[in-house]
Amino acid sequence: MYIYTGGEPLVRKKDLISLCEKHSDCVFSCFTNATLIDEDFADEMLRVGNFVPAISLEGFEEATDGRRGDGVYQKVTKAMSLLREKKLIYGISCYYTSANMNPLLMMMAYHQNQPV
Repeated sequence: MYIYTGGEPLVRKKDLISLCEKHSDCVFSCFTNATLIDEDFADEMLRVGNFVPAISLEGFEEATDGRRGDGVYQKVTKAMSLLREKKLIYGISCYYTSANMNPLLMMMAYHQNQPV
């Protein structure tokens, strides 16, 4: 597995998809805020079949928007819904401390129970 980090790797979506095509025997991932995941990119992910995003969340809306900017949480949940609809695998990346462990556990349970 190859994992891309730093800034927002999805600003180079086409390059990532090209790598997936060229190296179909590998799995690729990146840490992303998911705001650039749209229908076209999800279709490309489905087509290549070897890209799995790790979506960064701080918790629910207040915590995520507080760190990443107003409206980001809604964009992220929209992207996750799109990925679920297309039956694409994704992960959630979160930074936890003793101060936010319970809200993160609640958030994880919430997202695991979302309908497809």
